[in-house]
Amino acid sequence: MEKIIFSTSGIIPIYKTSGPTSVDIIRQLKRKYKFNKIGHLGTLDPMAEGILPIMINQATKLAPILDTSKKSYKAVIKFGIETDTNDITGKIIEQKEEFSLTRSELENSLLNFKGEIEQIPPRYAAVKINGVRAYKLAREGKEFEIKPKKVSIYRINLKRFSLPYAEIEIDCSRGTYIRSIIRDLGHLLNIPATMSKLTRSLSSNFSTAQSTTIENAVDSLEDKLIKLESLFDFPKIEINKFEYKLIQNGQIPKKLSFSDIGYTQLFFESKLKSIIFKENGNPKLFKVFK
Repeated sequence: MEKIIFSTSGIIPIYKTSGPTSVDIIRQLKRKYKFNKIGHLGTLDPMAEGILPIMINQATKLAPILDTSKKSYKAVIKFGIETDTNDITGKIIEQKEEFSLTRSELENSLLNFKGEIEQIPPRYAAVKINGVRAYKLAREGKEFEIKPKKVSIYRINLKRFSLPYAEIEIDCSRGTYIRSIIRDLGHLLNIPATMSKLTRSLSSNFSTAQSTTIENAVDSLEDKLIKLESLFDFPKIEINKFEYKLIQNGQIPKKLSFSDIGYTQLFFESKLKSIIFKENGNPKLFKVFK
């Protein structure tokens, strides 16, 4: 079957179910459609479910803006075991059948993870070690070191508590590994712990309420797509044809006034044509769209 050429640009927030990889979701779209470019924001592990924003065509240029937003997760912890992958799919490396833990002790321990923290990503993670994904090295049984990274935890709350399980809610910065938080929480409590379920409820300001299934996306992509013009609430300026040509040539029209610090959208004939970023009094072309 010949693929359908899809030229519209925008974002489609897919609700990924547990099982497929983030790349699998893109493959399903590419079986039916031919895109100029396509990508996703924030990888979700195969066992995880939740929001996976898919960037289509020129929307891929917006990743530097979109991927800076906070992410929200719900995670279920299973106490009593720790695995090599730091989630329930891995091999058990430590087990403790008898332990005591109260709700108050757990809530107090969670406070240690609020704010800016350093964490070491799991060995089975997509981070690169000398150009090779860590999970590939781990599967090959090779020894390697992963350096700590700084992440921000804006909110971490205990939602449910019924041993050996507990459910937590987390708002965090991009690049945060919830598996690492759970692993380190177990070490702090001296109780093995692993992640048994993960759901991402917010990613780059896209929520579950805006999402659709991959099946619905494949069937009616044009209808489900959030187009470029609807993505942001940045200030807008309508430009004329001459100004549009200047923008296309990499120049910012001198007559345009950018009073606000940050991003401004430039529209021509109701279509988003450029995003300007102003810092220290100097406007710069951040992105230009064809």
